[in-house]
Amino acid sequence: MWVTELDLSAHDENTRADWYETALRLYFSHPSIEGIIFWGFWDHHMDSNMALVHGSTFELDKAGERYLQLTKQEWSTHVNKSLSAGTSFDVRGFQGDYDVIVWYQNKPIKIQSFSLGKSDVTVNVDISGNEPINGVDTCVAVNGYERFGREEGVRAYAACCSA
Repeated sequence: MWVTELDLSAHDENTRADWYETALRLYFSHPSIEGIIFWGFWDHHMDSNMALVHGSTFELDKAGERYLQLTKQEWSTHVNKSLSAGTSFDVRGFQGDYDVIVWYQNKPIKIQSFSLGKSDVTVNVDISGNEPINGVDTCVAVNGYERFGREEGVRAYAACCSA
């Protein structure tokens, strides 16, 4: 089941933020909900009493800030671990697509992507070398109950956060 065309109207930004939060928490917590689609979010394409973003500079209002706080902080998985050879750890996280990035001597040396659905996932990361890779962000995401393993005795730093 999908929630589509979500919008709420309130002149007061704080009231609108509270209403959006209540609705989003209700929908996000229901196991049958597969996704939520807003009817609109920018006041140039909808009534400003329903918007989360305003003006040509795309400035977030209180409802937009609340949406980001929920989706990028509270409902996101952030994990940073220092690992040595042969170690692993478990993480509980949210469904979605993720990257694991392994760092060695302050440089990313391995990136591995995976997805987490409704079942647990085991992710094994094999490290063979310490050459840096290009184009990798400094933050990585992890989701579900994953295992991150190390081999060959290279001390690495795995940085994880939601994508």
